[in-house]
Amino acid sequence: MEDKARCLDPIALTILEILEGLREGRTCAPNDVAQLLAERRGKAGDPPDLWRRYLQTVSAQACFLARAGRIAIFRRGVR
Repeated sequence: MEDKARCLDPIALTILEILEGLREGRTCAPNDVAQLLAERRGKAGDPPDLWRRYLQTVSAQACFLARAGRIAIFRRGVR
């Protein structure tokens, strides 16, 4: 990963990681990222909807990455 990526928030890095793994033209939803984060960070006994706690932060980091020109955000197929 490039040097700039090292300064990013871990959630922003997760977003970029997921997007890098997708085929060209594919997208992922914020809840996909939040669910992956909850799976990675979760502990035994956590509620099954733990991912919802990450959703707002994922959206904020996605907006940050979009403003920086690193990703594009689509809503209902429109950029």
